[in-house]
Amino acid sequence: MLLDGEANKVLRFLQAEQNAHRCAILCYDEELSQLKNENLLPVGARDDLETQAKRLFSALRQADGTDAEIIYAHLPPLQGLGLALYNRLIRAAAHTVKKID
Repeated sequence: MLLDGEANKVLRFLQAEQNAHRCAILCYDEELSQLKNENLLPVGARDDLETQAKRLFSALRQADGTDAEIIYAHLPPLQGLGLALYNRLIRAAAHTVKKID
């Protein structure tokens, strides 16, 4: 599932989900210290789309190998390299985007 929303709101959502469900999270490096170290799959810094593109397929494969009930990822920007990331992620998420308000 892709998550769309302000960074702090998405982070609070992910923290709550870690307490409620077995989930895997394709997270940004900046979030590692703020989330439980369970099924975290860092994809790079929030603004480093090149690193995210390099790590995406590996992170998705690793997520599939976990015991997670659900896999979360951030909705990338919908322009430039972010659009390429989005195209791959939206298919992996079965076109599921959750708006976090």
